[in-house]
Amino acid sequence: MKAARNTKPRSVVNRSRKKRAPEWFERLAQQAVDEARDLGPAAQAHVRANCRLQIDYPGEYVAYIDTWTGQGKNLRFRRKILAHADSMGDLHDKLAKLPPRVRSKATFEYVDDPEGPLEVHYDLPFHG
Repeated sequence: MKAARNTKPRSVVNRSRKKRAPEWFERLAQQAVDEARDLGPAAQAHVRANCRLQIDYPGEYVAYIDTWTGQGKNLRFRRKILAHADSMGDLHDKLAKLPPRVRSKATFEYVDDPEGPLEVHYDLPFHG
C-alpha cells in the first residue's frame, strides 16, 4: 500500500500556524506604528517587529537578532527569529544547535500574552 503523498506546495507544508492576534491588539499595534510616523522607515519597521512578536509568539520565549544596516535615509532594519519555545530550557536546547557566533548575537525575550492576565511586579522601586 502506497503512503498518501502531500500535494500542498512546500511553502504551505512548512509554514507553521500562527495565532491570530485579537482585533483590539491589532488596532493597538497599528496605533503604535501610526505614532511612529515621525520616525524613519527603519525605526517604524522596528516598532512593527516588536508588535509582531506579541502577535506571533504570545506567552513564549523568543531569540532573535536585530540588524541595522546603512546610515541616514538609507538605514534599514531587519529582525531574524532564531527560535521560540514555551520554556527557556527548550529555547536554549534549540539555540544549542546553532553556531556559537550566531548565539552570541541573539537577544532573548519573553513575550507577554496580550490576552493573558496582567501581572503586577511588586519589586519595582516606585511601588507604594
